Amino acid sequence: MSTPDSKAPLGDNAQPAATEPDIDALDLVEESVAVFGLDLRITAWNAGAERLYGWTREEVIGGDIQSFVKCSPSEPLTKILSDVREKGIWRGEFLRRTKNGGFISVSTKWSLRRDGSGAMLDIVETSRDVTELRRTEESLDRVQYQYQNLFQASVACFWELEFSDVRAMVRDLMASGVEDLRQYFLTHPDFVRQMIRATRIVDVNDQCVATFGNGDRSDLLEGLDPFWPDESLDVFAGSVVAAFEGSAHYSAEVAFRTLDGRRLETIFTVSYPRRLSSSARLLVGILDLTDAKRAKAESEATERRHQNFFHFLPVPLLRLDGSKAVEIVNRFKKQGIGDFRQHLKDHPDVLIDIMEGQQIVEVNQRAVEVLRGRSVEEFQGSIKRYWMESLDAYREVVFARYEGKRGYEALLKLVAHDGTLLDVLFFAAFAPVTGAENVSLVGLIDVTDRVKAQEMLAHVQAEMAHAARVSVLGELTASIAHEVNQPLTAIATNTEASLLWLGHSPPNLDEIRDLSNRTAAEVQRAADIINRIRSMALRASPQYKSVNVNHIVEEAMLFLRHELQRNEVVSSLRLGDDLPSLRGDPVQLQQVIVNLAVNAMQAMVQSERRPREILVTTSVAEDDYVRLDVADNGVGISENIFARLFESFFTTKANGMGIGLPICRSIIEAHGGEIRAANKAGNAGACFTVLLPSREPGAVLRSA
Repeated sequence: MSTPDSKAPLGDNAQPAATEPDIDALDLVEESVAVFGLDLRITAWNAGAERLYGWTREEVIGGDIQSFVKCSPSEPLTKILSDVREKGIWRGEFLRRTKNGGFISVSTKWSLRRDGSGAMLDIVETSRDVTELRRTEESLDRVQYQYQNLFQASVACFWELEFSDVRAMVRDLMASGVEDLRQYFLTHPDFVRQMIRATRIVDVNDQCVATFGNGDRSDLLEGLDPFWPDESLDVFAGSVVAAFEGSAHYSAEVAFRTLDGRRLETIFTVSYPRRLSSSARLLVGILDLTDAKRAKAESEATERRHQNFFHFLPVPLLRLDGSKAVEIVNRFKKQGIGDFRQHLKDHPDVLIDIMEGQQIVEVNQRAVEVLRGRSVEEFQGSIKRYWMESLDAYREVVFARYEGKRGYEALLKLVAHDGTLLDVLFFAAFAPVTGAENVSLVGLIDVTDRVKAQEMLAHVQAEMAHAARVSVLGELTASIAHEVNQPLTAIATNTEASLLWLGHSPPNLDEIRDLSNRTAAEVQRAADIINRIRSMALRASPQYKSVNVNHIVEEAMLFLRHELQRNEVVSSLRLGDDLPSLRGDPVQLQQVIVNLAVNAMQAMVQSERRPREILVTTSVAEDDYVRLDVADNGVGISENIFARLFESFFTTKANGMGIGLPICRSIIEAHGGEIRAANKAGNAGACFTVLLPSREPGAVLRSA
């Protein structure tokens, strides 16, 4: 605000006559009265002014009013003085300073006094303190602003209802002798409907328009009746009873109907005025729970389905709370440990702590049966007792969770309640898949019998493979004898020559030394031949280790060298470079190659085709598989026997047993690979293809 000019004149001809006001009379006035001349110098100051401003009469008389109260008028002083001069009066407000330095708001009237000739004398100011009034108004404005914000911006619907007609109806009803309103409303639903129709909607907020209407606010101000279905009459009746019982508010769940006919599930709350007799305006709040109730119903249905699934599925299921275990894992994460898997290997105590921190919170009946418990209650607590025989597998489970995997699968051993060691297919789903933080769902499939059957089958297959190898050795007896005889003959010849050189005088030591070296080489050659024969004939369980396919091919073809030469078969090798190593049993893989090569050789001998050629190739296939092809240039495979080619005891040889190719297939499949047969283009012979994965056979572990 601008600062008034205390020297601004009223007019050029203003020569006020000294007419002193009656001070005693002015003191009788409650309001502040001050009289000041045209030069704004104070000539009178009543007791009310002293009380209002704190300045005494003696302190201000003769002084400039502006120097004492520091006026900040509601409009410019020049405008005020102009109004006083033209109209003789001005009303407005000042913000003034009191003697103690505080500020007050005053409502002021300036009246111009004139003498008998009409000349301007002075100004009489009457003022009253409106500071508290303005503060109250400002407070009310803030409350109104907050109310409007709450009313319009709230996610709840608000109705402002006019209740006066309903109040009159109920009072008439009570005057007629009805004492129990609740019972009357219960037995007279038509009267409740009449009260609803008599209730007017005065105002609604935007949320209410969006929830109940079609976008037009006026559609909602016609009355309450369209929104209140018969099924909710008891709630309206209850709200009326609460109002007449003097309650401060009333709340209930109630169903409403929108203008387009949709049904809403809501929480209905009404707030009553302190005195219902003096005000019939009610504020009603409505919170739409339709979506929340639908979501709750769906959640409950999902939970029921989960419980049904969990407890009635014929698979052992366990729900685990891993909160404590996760705390341990997160602690190590914060420490920035690089290789957490290796850390767990080096610190098995940490793994045990994590195991103890994982608690079983729920199991189904099938889990009780498979793990050989007596009741569900037995399973409460740590999972440690079940995992002590599979610490390596558990470490992998923890690491999968540590890396944020969604789940994990493994074939492992668990200890049952009676101490039995079970082979189980274990699968776990981690959060958030389970829908709850730090909760895992574990499933088990007891494969103990299957593992035993597989072990027995593997034993039988090993016996059959051994029989097949012995059978091949029988077929290669002549070649084996020739192979063994060659180094033995060389040894005998070298020995005789050495004896002759020893008989010379003096003995020729250089010749003897050379013959001895050649004899030693032939001895090693004979030993190698015997070892190859022995490995083929030895009965032993498969021993999986890292093998080089090219080396196995070379060993197998070396083993068959003489037999191939005897049958006038030329063998060629095309071995790929940089093949990945495999995990496999070298004897069994060599047996497959020998069997395929012998079959190819025998097929060409029977066909009498010339020349007879076998080509063995190795290469890298897709997905890091190693491919092995054994091809011949015989007559190929008849179309009518393709379907039975790998069938046990099926053979086209006169003296065949029919176990060679089935054994080959079982060996390759045990290594996680496959074997197939095809004819070469142009009827140029047959080709057997073997695919072997460059990983450990039988691996089941998988994380997702």
